[in-house]
Amino acid sequence: MRRVETLTPWIHRAVLMMSTLAFVRIGLRHILDPVGAAAAVGGTLNATMAVTTARVGLGGFPIAIALFNLTCLMSPRRRAAGVRLVAIVAFTVIAVRLYSAVVDGGAPQSTKLFIPESVILVGSVTGLVLERARGGRESQGSPAAIKIEGP
Repeated sequence: MRRVETLTPWIHRAVLMMSTLAFVRIGLRHILDPVGAAAAVGGTLNATMAVTTARVGLGGFPIAIALFNLTCLMSPRRRAAGVRLVAIVAFTVIAVRLYSAVVDGGAPQSTKLFIPESVILVGSVTGLVLERARGGRESQGSPAAIKIEGP
């Protein structure tokens, strides 16, 4: 059990660091060069509103998730919450990618992305399972774990 207690925070840190870096990279690519990012996958942005929408939707949201992950990475009490968010995002992205493969057909570039997304999902789930096995000590003390008793 001691090994689990030592390993869990490191898994959480690794998951949060990997996902933070990935989201920063994705976000900056779409904020700094949305037209180039779209062209790299065969898309075009022909209107100012299309460019702005790409910057916000494909750049802003990943940066926001990266910033949340970074704040969770810096606080032991918040790491499990950050890892939960990463697991939810990774699961959702994989599910949508699978749906797209069925509906639109598989694309080799898209299929390659299953590997890092799956690694992040497996790491997240592993960290959360180990956290639960050790009694959730890393997340104790968070506002959600504090009981407020009434009169």
